[in-house]
Amino acid sequence: MAAPAGGAEGRRCPLGAAPSPARSPAGPRRSSETMALKQVSSNKCFEGFQKVFEHDSTELKCKMKFGIYLPPKAETGKCPVLYWLSGLTCTEQNFITKAGFQQAAAEHGLIVVAPDTSPRGCNIEGEDESWDFGTGAGFYVDATEEPWKTNYRMYSYIKDELPKLINANFPTDPERMSIFGHSMGGHGALILALKNPGKYKSVSAFAPICNPIQCQWGKKALGGYLGSDASKWEAYDATQLVKSYPDSHLDILIDQGKDDQFLSAGQLLPDNFIAACTERKIPVVFRLQQASLHQQAWCFVILGCMQQVVRRASCYWACFYLPVSLSLAEGGRGKEVRFCCASAVKECDIHQAQLRFTARWGHGFTFNELI
Repeated sequence: MAAPAGGAEGRRCPLGAAPSPARSPAGPRRSSETMALKQVSSNKCFEGFQKVFEHDSTELKCKMKFGIYLPPKAETGKCPVLYWLSGLTCTEQNFITKAGFQQAAAEHGLIVVAPDTSPRGCNIEGEDESWDFGTGAGFYVDATEEPWKTNYRMYSYIKDELPKLINANFPTDPERMSIFGHSMGGHGALILALKNPGKYKSVSAFAPICNPIQCQWGKKALGGYLGSDASKWEAYDATQLVKSYPDSHLDILIDQGKDDQFLSAGQLLPDNFIAACTERKIPVVFRLQQASLHQQAWCFVILGCMQQVVRRASCYWACFYLPVSLSLAEGGRGKEVRFCCASAVKECDIHQAQLRFTARWGHGFTFNELI
């Protein structure tokens, strides 16, 4: 889908325009603690700035790029940070040019960071031979196998190096950080949240790879990066990680298209993840969207889901969660209803009020039974 067209007043992001040679007031802060950043592009967008930077990564041993949206509020104060992780074959450009998130981020005062999906230009034999392994397919793990282990450390890059870089150079509030992603990036968002309790205020995923040790994408990537011992793969599998998550204080949102070709092919396996969450009594909102293919997850963002993700994150950052009072066909009025969305929940209007689901698996409620 094409990026928004530019406007004379500068409110739409002219993403196709040439990079601005001038450093804006919302550019990197100058201090002795800042790390070397090279600005690649800068475009005015909804009164903020959509920028791309390049830096030398110590974790990945190569140059890396990331996109960052700086809302108008960044000119005058610290802002929460939302990290986006993209899927297979993507770069930092996919999300910042296709998702249309900048308006919501500007309205809610959020800095949004979109890194690349793998190291690049490492001259590793075979890194460019496959679209689902190597370049563009770092899978957000720290590789332990040769020849990948020197460069392919995307987990540590996203967890440690990138946030440190962002916090040192931009007006962020390090205590208010959330994460979300699509497909392989949804997998990355889930495992980062589950492996680091309390680090992220919220985690959201669009059509994520939920159980990689059981799907072909995951077996190829984890086997290649971590070796043939499948027990080591569990450290990067959201379905396995949630089984040992230390408490229930994590709220997860998953959006999935019911016509997603990779859902029917057994690559995503959200049911396995939901079952594990239910067993551990960990809240998860699972929304099965009508007639959406895997690549159309971008449409969820553009057509309103991004607004909900941002509002959801903003609620947590304000230490507030909107209570939902519902009545059920099986009795009980004026009660907050919490249950885990099982396969019985077929549809959910993305503009409905947000629900937290924590009942036992297969309880039998359907969305139409919620009044």
